[in-house]
Amino acid sequence: MAVIELGELTTEHPVQDSRIRPRPLLCALLAVLTLLAVTGSARPRQDAGGRVLWSAPSGMDDLISVAGDTVFQRRTGWQSDLVLYDLTTGARRWGTGDVPFDRFLAAGPVVLLVTDPEIGVPGHAAGAVTARRTTDGGVLWHRPGTAVTWDGDAVLIAEHDAHGRTDRLSRVRLADGTPVWRRPIAPADVVQLENRMAGTPSRILAATDGRIDLYHWADGTPDGSGRLPVRATDILYAVDGDLHASIGAALRLYDLGGFRDLGTFGGTTIAQVIGCTPLICRIDAGGASATDPLTGREVWRLPGATQIDLVTADRVLLSDPDGLSRTLVDTATGRVLASHVPGNATTEYTARPASVLLLRATGTPAGQTSVVRLDLATGSWRLLGLVPPVGDPNRCTTAGALLFCQENALMYAMTVPG
Repeated sequence: MAVIELGELTTEHPVQDSRIRPRPLLCALLAVLTLLAVTGSARPRQDAGGRVLWSAPSGMDDLISVAGDTVFQRRTGWQSDLVLYDLTTGARRWGTGDVPFDRFLAAGPVVLLVTDPEIGVPGHAAGAVTARRTTDGGVLWHRPGTAVTWDGDAVLIAEHDAHGRTDRLSRVRLADGTPVWRRPIAPADVVQLENRMAGTPSRILAATDGRIDLYHWADGTPDGSGRLPVRATDILYAVDGDLHASIGAALRLYDLGGFRDLGTFGGTTIAQVIGCTPLICRIDAGGASATDPLTGREVWRLPGATQIDLVTADRVLLSDPDGLSRTLVDTATGRVLASHVPGNATTEYTARPASVLLLRATGTPAGQTSVVRLDLATGSWRLLGLVPPVGDPNRCTTAGALLFCQENALMYAMTVPG
């Protein structure tokens, strides 16, 4: 019997007793099962281990992403284009070839090719968005502007003035490019969709020179305006009614309801700081902690943690001091739901994953990788089996029953065991 350990693997040989003889009833049962297998009526046994389904060349600087049943490869270097593959079979669907574009946005069954505006360049000052089907590359629609983000069946399009600032917004249907609504706004340098940890769209945020304007996603109507001391160099991120401004190693938090400054979290002694709504999670020399931004009170602390690997609506996954295992924590209370879970977490392309896969190289047999599934709701975890060696688990994405990984010169999809 092969016993799979997460560090070492050993093999025990079962003891056979020659005195055992098959009984007549057992022989009959085996005959029936054999007949079922021959006729195809029996369900085949699922493979205990994962296997590589397909692979394709990949450059070190290629940008690889997975969405739905599609793999997107943005190739860089002498030839810069976008190639789409079927996730399950690896079949090449289509590529952009020499069609110029600056970036792309995977939006369900549609991929948006975006050409950013170029100030002072005739014919390029407005930017452009082209929507194409992921299945065959067929063009669905083309319109001026740039794609900001998408949700459900619609995409947010920003149109620009002669100085490159956004001066008009429209919510456009992905299927045919028809506007759901379109409205002018005060010229803005930054436009983004406020994220909800629950996974639903909320408001659109437009910011310039410290002025913040909010609009409803559904119909584009205004939902408040105010001023905050944000700078052009700050990296802004709106989530659940708060605005996070990353300033180097620090994170400054603002309330979008009353446009209040809630303070700075982080600094030179903080290795990592991230919003774990409604708290602020940090990594410092003493481990991981969570602080209430409204009161400044430290809600919980977990000594020894060295990194925040994953944040969901109510969970935080932390790296243990050995770097080889993980701890799952309830965000609100700091209660440990699972500890010493072996492996490094893979990426989930879904917004609200129910579980996460962790990968770890095995000692015996050499050249294999163990796969563990961690349930984020309960903290329970189990070993699924082994897959071929994975160089960097952080460059692997879980996509349903498949695992998609990228190495230096190769990208490949393989089945998840168990």
